Amino acid sequence: MQEGSDQSLANVTDKTLIIEFTYGELSNRLCRLAQYVVQYLQASSQDHLGEGVGRMPTVAVEPELYRRVEEAALEHKASINEILAEAVRCYLWELDRRKISEESKIYRQRHAELKARYLGQYIAMHNGQVVDHDTDFQTLRQRIRQRFERTPVMITLVEDVAERPLVRHGFRLEMASP
Repeated sequence: MQEGSDQSLANVTDKTLIIEFTYGELSNRLCRLAQYVVQYLQASSQDHLGEGVGRMPTVAVEPELYRRVEEAALEHKASINEILAEAVRCYLWELDRRKISEESKIYRQRHAELKARYLGQYIAMHNGQVVDHDTDFQTLRQRIRQRFERTPVMITLVEDVAERPLVRHGFRLEMASP
């Protein structure tokens, strides 16, 4: 890196983020860094498949964003790597949560059709389509994990109603009776 550069750089290799910086400045949203890292990794993963261990892809980080990461690390008595790893984990968790939420919405929209075909069975939905089904949850879950690994796939039991409300009894939640 050149002296006086106003850009922070992050090197990503083997699921580890290494930050090199010239200024200690960064933006006001830690999540934004995680988004940049994830987008970069997705865009560049195919480009770097055959690279040797010594060569690492580089991710540019806004100086103000890096400054905020430094501040968060100091405040929480954590390393910059720990802060960035947590930010990426949170961002990816949120993406997975949104994906399952979209699948749930599609399930509710298609409930009548799904009920006619899969009533009493567990179904696995991915990208709005039923990709597998079984009467045993664990068996279905195992097949889905083998096929999709960590990709979010919604697995639900097809019942008479699309969803039952939760009833709160003190500190305990229970499914309402149909």
